[in-house]
Amino acid sequence: MIATLLVASAAYVDLRRMPMQRVGACCRASAAIRLAAESFDMDEALGAMDKAVSKEDYAEAARLKKLIDAQVAKDRAQLTRQVMGGDASGSSADAAETEEAPSVTVASALATGQVLVASPERFCSRNPFARPVKDMGRFGIQGPINDPGLSPDMIAQMLPVLVLVEHNEGGSRALLMERRTGALMGDVSMEDYGPCAISPLWLGGTEKQNSLYVVHDVAAAGGANEISGGLFLGGWEKIKPKVADSSVSEARIKFFIGATEWGAGQLEDELKAGAWLALDVPPSLVIKDRVADWRPGKPKPVWTEMMNYLPADDSTAKKLIEQIYGE
Repeated sequence: MIATLLVASAAYVDLRRMPMQRVGACCRASAAIRLAAESFDMDEALGAMDKAVSKEDYAEAARLKKLIDAQVAKDRAQLTRQVMGGDASGSSADAAETEEAPSVTVASALATGQVLVASPERFCSRNPFARPVKDMGRFGIQGPINDPGLSPDMIAQMLPVLVLVEHNEGGSRALLMERRTGALMGDVSMEDYGPCAISPLWLGGTEKQNSLYVVHDVAAAGGANEISGGLFLGGWEKIKPKVADSSVSEARIKFFIGATEWGAGQLEDELKAGAWLALDVPPSLVIKDRVADWRPGKPKPVWTEMMNYLPADDSTAKKLIEQIYGE
């Protein structure tokens, strides 16, 4: 059965909701940045990284990826300053060049705050006995991902990636990280979510469809539950005034409708059967604004991003990446 996405892709930005003056400013600033960054050839760097990966030179690929990420961060910071009327030069952009890649490691045991990445072997197999996960509709796909016409990036984008927000003897609950609903928080309620009106509403799963989950890294927010070091769930009423007065950036908050749930021992069984890889990640990777970072023609699925952050000599990561992108 051909797997299909049930919701819109994460690579979606609705410019119709942005005032035309801001769209024009963004375009002009973007053009200025391209001219200023001619010394760094992004296409050449991306091509070199692809070649390094194809040759299994993961150390070189990691080095190039770090340079590319630093350049993207620098350009984005410069664009933000130009659109907001600030100085086009500054230490924050320079600091982006030396920013280190986040530390991601394979977890030894399940815990809240971890990111679960799906195994291609278990989610793409045509053999029903090789699929420990029976109900794939919970993850926004229908059946195994085995359409030969799909590109590697599309397959990676369809593979579920979730942040685990609850885990105990009674079961587990997680939120899908790459399933857009197509709605913005302003569509939900301007009165309740006006300060984050243009923030995307993500689909967390097919259960608890009447529940809205707020994930953030605002430590000072009262009423929030810390699900891991520096990552919190809930507390929107305390955060809302801070976003309204710009003391807290809306980029530090993500909203999800619905959740994905497992019964008692179910997630542990799927993990043992090789359906998932549990990763310890910093909060920044969970709340990262990937919509703003998206570039046409250069998709970066969350699955691929997480796997690439693992150490270059990690044999498990290497095997899973090869299952999607080849040797």
